[in-house]
Amino acid sequence: MVAIAPFGVVGPAGINPAVVQKLDAAFKKALCEPRMVELAQKYSPSPRYMSRAEYTKYAAETFLAEKEVIARLLSTAAATQK
Repeated sequence: MVAIAPFGVVGPAGINPAVVQKLDAAFKKALCEPRMVELAQKYSPSPRYMSRAEYTKYAAETFLAEKEVIARLLSTAAATQK
């Protein structure tokens, strides 16, 4: 079994686009720092940078996929409890 443990940085709707761009650039730069790459390789899966649009799409798709999996698991669990 393979499990991905993604995390992202999110904020409330309506953040100034200039602030979003500045934060995005800072996080992207940090992910590429040699020490960050070294630590990520040692302790976690390799970092995968995603832009705001890419992460938004990824999160929405993952939510839908996981929602279906959880519904099937709950249905199976309920059926085996009868």
